[in-house]
Amino acid sequence: LVAAYLKKFAYTTVTSEEFRQFCISFWKDTNPVAYTKVKEFPWDAWLYDYGMPPLPKFNKELAEAAELLAAAWVDYDAKLLHAPTTDIGQWTSAQRVCFLDAMLNMLQGGENCSLKKFEISTLKLMQEMYGFHLSKNSEILFRYCMLAVQSEDKDIYPTVVRFITSQGRMKYIRPLYRAMFASAAARSIAIDTFMRSKDFYHPIATKMIAYDMTRDQKRTFLSRLKMKVVGSKVGMASGGLGLIALAAITSVAMRRSKK
Repeated sequence: LVAAYLKKFAYTTVTSEEFRQFCISFWKDTNPVAYTKVKEFPWDAWLYDYGMPPLPKFNKELAEAAELLAAAWVDYDAKLLHAPTTDIGQWTSAQRVCFLDAMLNMLQGGENCSLKKFEISTLKLMQEMYGFHLSKNSEILFRYCMLAVQSEDKDIYPTVVRFITSQGRMKYIRPLYRAMFASAAARSIAIDTFMRSKDFYHPIATKMIAYDMTRDQKRTFLSRLKMKVVGSKVGMASGGLGLIALAAITSVAMRRSKK
């Protein structure tokens, strides 16, 4: 259905009525059961009624398995259970992401969870069992790095630095820079990595990361960062928009700190 839809309407605009008629007619001659279900679908309620339409009952079996395993790891870290032995070798990437998200949510104030971070020994066991730190999937690696940085696992720092300097998507680099900067053990690494890589990122990313690292800081830190900007080997003349954005946001933060 999706492939046929894209092929038919490529490079054009589609009205709601055209979308409806296409979906209804798609299975008319090939799948009578699907045709009947789509034809009887409450199109008007979904397209024109107020508020959210009634949602179907989704099969949450895969998500629930991931959430249960996440809860088991949290309980293990709290010394409430033995280490989980669930094999996730056949899990999809989406299910692994759901598993990592569930753990992050629990550690960030989830219901009935007093933990804020995992013990490093828990992370090491998780690495041995799942190998998340070696994942080539950015969604998986990002989430595991967030877990490890929160726990101040120093062994993960080279992986984090490699990750945040090999691509510049803000959905990954901003949270990781914030997490590293919030950690006493990783703060200097975050600053040094950013100063080396600021021109690699899009100017907006550079500005926002600089803002994250300066908005709540005292003048002593801001002065040190400003000195690094001024003393950069790149220099303001050739540093490009990234360096200009960094200098600008630092200057704004300096003025705010004086108030």
